[in-house]
Amino acid sequence: MTWNAKPIRCCRKSALTLIELIAVLVLCAVIAGIVVVSVRSHVARANLASSCEMLMACDSHARHVAHERGQPTRLFIGSGGRAAIRLPNGQIRTVARGVKIDRLWTARTSSRTGTLQVVMTANGQSETYAVRMTAGAKLSRWIMVLGGSGQTLVLKDERRVRRLLAIR
Repeated sequence: MTWNAKPIRCCRKSALTLIELIAVLVLCAVIAGIVVVSVRSHVARANLASSCEMLMACDSHARHVAHERGQPTRLFIGSGGRAAIRLPNGQIRTVARGVKIDRLWTARTSSRTGTLQVVMTANGQSETYAVRMTAGAKLSRWIMVLGGSGQTLVLKDERRVRRLLAIR
């Protein structure tokens, strides 16, 4: 007697269907989109922080040069497109990509565009001034430099800056 029986399949081949594959790709795209948005905000914060530190370092350098030379020096801070700071030795430092200087204030003047000229006296003192840096629509910081001591404050609130500069 001969058996013509078909072998019994004990295991079924498993494979992904097209719909399952598309669902996985859509899920990966959504996760990638969330990661990109998150990374952009961190990069903007880091660029803003480095630009604030650069402005403080430039102010400190200008005060040091004035004190060392025993003569007045000037620090130029430009606003607008790609904002830049010109040091007393002529070097130009630009703020980080994506960061703009959009306000320049002293107790006497306020400006949204143009250049603020900070004059350092021979002993390294200057007028108190404030600079607002922005990175994107929602992220901004005020850097306020106290003229007599050169102490810097990083503030978020414009009202505090107005109060400290006595601007109404």
